Amino acid sequence: MVKPHAHVHEQVSIVVMGRLKFVVDNETYIAEPGDVVHIPPNTTHSVEALEDSLVIDVYSPVRMIG
Repeated sequence: MVKPHAHVHEQVSIVVMGRLKFVVDNETYIAEPGDVVHIPPNTTHSVEALEDSLVIDVYSPVRMIG
């Protein structure tokens, strides 16, 4: 579970396998393989894996680690 949070980055999450519950700006989405979830900058969101899942997250601008 990723608790509700927001960040300055635009985020796109691509579900490769599994099922996830995304809550984006108080709207709930169940995402399955092939689905893409768009999260605008500074938007509160959370995610819960409903089963074992694989997701590719893309951020813009690129997030720097460290």
